[in-house]
Amino acid sequence: MSTEKRVEDKFPDVSTSWEAGREAMTLDEAKELAGMALAKLGLPEPTWYPSVGSVSPWEYADVEVGRHEKLVVGASSGGVVSISGDPFTPDKREANVTLARVLESLNSICEATIDVLEAPHHATPLRM
Repeated sequence: MSTEKRVEDKFPDVSTSWEAGREAMTLDEAKELAGMALAKLGLPEPTWYPSVGSVSPWEYADVEVGRHEKLVVGASSGGVVSISGDPFTPDKREANVTLARVLESLNSICEATIDVLEAPHHATPLRM
């Protein structure tokens, strides 16, 4: 009998595991992580579509953040989430593989592009 714990045993509640610093390692985890971060900002759930011509699989989603603004969110097969084409945090340039890092990147973009009064879902950057 194996003594190794499964991921589900280590992180029984998905939201808690992301909030505890779990790192995404697969395409599905990156998509789940991006969806959770967007939900925390009050943005709509992404509808994913596959990339065409990428060396490794990526999927993308266009997320409306205001009447005239769209945010392109990407998820890679390695678990990285890109925000408007950038897979790294704005300051430390760390890969977006945790909830805190994805929120940092989203907050940076939201502060720069969203007029909160026009945002259909009233997206407000989180303060960390």
